[in-house]
Amino acid sequence: MWDRLSEAVGTRLLMIRFEDKFERGVPDVHHVHSSGASGWLELKSLVKLPREVPLLRAADFRPEQALWANRYVRHGGRAGLLLRVVENDVWVYWRARAEVSWCSWIRSTATEQVLEAADAVWRGGFDPDELVEALCV
Repeated sequence: MWDRLSEAVGTRLLMIRFEDKFERGVPDVHHVHSSGASGWLELKSLVKLPREVPLLRAADFRPEQALWANRYVRHGGRAGLLLRVVENDVWVYWRARAEVSWCSWIRSTATEQVLEAADAVWRGGFDPDELVEALCV
């Protein structure tokens, strides 16, 4: 997922893959645009959409990741979650918002509701320009 994302986005954004071994919940990628807009992006992938398990639980989106994003955006930062569903090559992006608790989404929210709350959905691959715009708004 990272290779495809970084290759498609190219020079539109500086994207740095990040792995923090000390603090739990830090997202996978830091990005910055030439306009100065920057943020963090958590990457998740599923083979196919789950039928019986909430979407974000199936994608192994953990509570500490949700809490990190919530804390970060409450202090004015940008953070989001990009999920790829390999079956049909569907990409879904959610921007974290201080007023929305992803923790409750993980536990109980049905897949359809989580998808309806997405900021962007691409079927058959994502549009790099649209993704960059979504990340920098």
